Amino acid sequence: MIRSQHTISLIASLLLPLGMCVAQVANLTTNTPPIPDEGTLPNKRLIQTQLECLKAVTGDPENLGTVQANTLIYRRINFANTSPHTVRLKVVTTTCGCLSAKFSNDVVAPGASTTLTLSVMVAPAMGAQAQSTMFTASWDDASGPREQRGVCLIRYAADIDFDIFPDHYRFVTIDGEPVAGRVWARWSDAEATSLAFKQVTCTLPNVTVAGPFMPEDTPTIRAYTFSIPSPDVGLHIGQIIIETGTADRPEIKLPVSVRVLPSWRPEPAGAVLRGDTTQVVMTLFARSDAARAPASIFIESDAAPITAELRWPEGDRTKIPKLVVRSKKSPAGEMTDGATRVNVRDTDGRTLVSVPVAWFATAAQPAKPK
Repeated sequence: MIRSQHTISLIASLLLPLGMCVAQVANLTTNTPPIPDEGTLPNKRLIQTQLECLKAVTGDPENLGTVQANTLIYRRINFANTSPHTVRLKVVTTTCGCLSAKFSNDVVAPGASTTLTLSVMVAPAMGAQAQSTMFTASWDDASGPREQRGVCLIRYAADIDFDIFPDHYRFVTIDGEPVAGRVWARWSDAEATSLAFKQVTCTLPNVTVAGPFMPEDTPTIRAYTFSIPSPDVGLHIGQIIIETGTADRPEIKLPVSVRVLPSWRPEPAGAVLRGDTTQVVMTLFARSDAARAPASIFIESDAAPITAELRWPEGDRTKIPKLVVRSKKSPAGEMTDGATRVNVRDTDGRTLVSVPVAWFATAAQPAKPK
């Protein structure tokens, strides 16, 4: 018996600082049902594992069971301040931006109560989902300021027939390289796979979509592939649109972004010409072994007071090239302020890298008096 009491005391000493909020009651609905009396709560012993200053007396269950997707659900827990001190409450973190946590009163007098409300938007994903919030309770007693932390959870599962993953795509690639990806569809029931999607398309140009394909030994999964042969340099933003043919979710849109980097990069990344700087030399590095070789220069502004040229060490074009940018004017301040870009091209005239160049009439530092 002594060993049993010691074990219970040890468990309580470990759980009390965590402030675990466990309130097992009747199932919650989004219509805000009445909160039951404490005497109807099962696992009443777990409810006593509270913060030192607060006690969860009534509330909704931690696990809400199966709920409708894309709806807002709630869990409410009523706390009573059982201490002789005023308690200050503050929500510190939530595990997801979809979860909101708020106390009805964040300053609770002795004997008073407050309600913590957790609200979460249910993601249309299969399987068990869980979110949590952490809060602090602080007060002052004879020993000085005190603080403890509590954690409250909300668990649920969305009532859906299928889910799509991933929910977005973000690609970073190099100019000249293809982009490819897959959209996976998973059904909760193998018989539901007969409800094939009507159509899968993409709003980005030159995209080819193929499918569905079924992986071996996985009758509840289908895959759709999409590919872009060679997107242009820059940022491309679009959507994959899935027409499901179902009444509850007739259309699903997945965001897609593709950032295509130039096949070469300059170091430094650009050139600044001032009265006292008439030349900048940049080294060009290939981002991939398949990068085409630089061959020519194009300055976007004909009126730019600059010149540019490519150089190779010892004239050997197998070595790392350099881009040299010079100002046409003298360093006496005859230049005007302006900017343009110097494009390095291959033999077909395709831009390999675009380098920003700026020039200023004044020197970087004022001249020192003689």
